[in-house]
Amino acid sequence: MNEVLRDPELRSKYQCWYFLYPTGLPVYASAEKLRRMLYIARDHYDPQHNNPQMQRMVLVGHSMGGLLSRMQAIDSGMNIYDAFFTKPLDQLKLKPLTKRLISEAMIFDRVPFVSRTVFVASPHQGSSVAEIPVVRAFSLLVNPTTSLDAVTLDVRMNASAELNPDLWKFNNLGCRSTQTLSPYHPLLRAIKKCPMQVPYHSIIAAQKPDEQLCDTSDGVVAYWSSHVPGAVSEKIKHGSHSCTKLPGVSEEIRRILKLHLKK
Repeated sequence: MNEVLRDPELRSKYQCWYFLYPTGLPVYASAEKLRRMLYIARDHYDPQHNNPQMQRMVLVGHSMGGLLSRMQAIDSGMNIYDAFFTKPLDQLKLKPLTKRLISEAMIFDRVPFVSRTVFVASPHQGSSVAEIPVVRAFSLLVNPTTSLDAVTLDVRMNASAELNPDLWKFNNLGCRSTQTLSPYHPLLRAIKKCPMQVPYHSIIAAQKPDEQLCDTSDGVVAYWSSHVPGAVSEKIKHGSHSCTKLPGVSEEIRRILKLHLKK
């Protein structure tokens, strides 16, 4: 943010906001929270919805934040819901609150005032690090929120037969944040089925730039996962997964934001 705001042109045209979310929430739940907060912020600052600049938001997401940003730029259809359940929602014997929370997190339209996204070292197809036994063990120490625990319990007790069998391979039905980043979690395959509706850019870090591109990794996310076909631009920077501190990364973000102004 400091690198953006020290640029006079960008400082005069952009306002930077951060989105913070609980560590224990799975990707789909954090994405729902971001979606809800974007609407709240828009309605607070532009209650009449007549400011054209509020219709031109750019989301920049690092790592899992990139997946959250991507989920603001897609129409889910039934793809994400179908990755979890084998029967329609109205046929599940769940509590009304559980059904509402599932619907809000898994069946949604894109945010219409988000008009560009930037992904930085984002695991679009997951990270093999999530499958390392010690990482899986430590992920169990991350407590889900109370509401997520209640939803999971309700599903276990009243809709276990209607669950996608792939979810039983995970502890707690794969409802922790790191579990939804596993390459084997059905959520990521479902997101991939939903076309992005806005221009998007990728910034990818590579620890060993002399390697073949298909073999490179930032130590956490491999190139094959960070790469998204159809990106307006894709920049490879020498560095690790914590690449946001690299001058080349902030420089590329500034370039994209200036490109957005011209559009």
